[in-house]
Amino acid sequence: MANVPLELNNKGAEDIKAYLLKFPGLVEQAIIYNLSYVGDECLKAARLSSGYTDQSGNLRSSIGFRLLKDGELITESTFEVIKDGKEGSEKGIAKLETISASFPKGIVLVFVAGMEYAGYVADTGRDVLDSAALLADKLVPEMLNKVKKQINEQQ
Repeated sequence: MANVPLELNNKGAEDIKAYLLKFPGLVEQAIIYNLSYVGDECLKAARLSSGYTDQSGNLRSSIGFRLLKDGELITESTFEVIKDGKEGSEKGIAKLETISASFPKGIVLVFVAGMEYAGYVADTGRDVLDSAALLADKLVPEMLNKVKKQINEQQ
């Protein structure tokens, strides 16, 4: 089940705003919750991309994400095996482990396509993670602006 973004403008918004100001850690939780939603939505976009024919299923099976806070796992996608893509799933997990280790501080959303030929496919103009990256470029600023707006309204 996909996460739903925290919508601070819904009924009870005043109570939510007051609570966020009372407990600063909740701002961080709102950001984490929304980034988890972004990860889910970007994963859907990447897996549904029709930019290439995935004959074995390995490339699509190698796509996934992880959300970290100060190097600790918050949430991550599954690396669902598509067609006969068990190798892709395993390589996606391994690549995610390697890249995640590079981010010991902050809140980080890491996205991967773990097959070694993913870059080659992308370089030929096919959409491997492009649609996911474009969606993230749209959703992350929107989400952060919502949180900032709510904080600024209370100051």
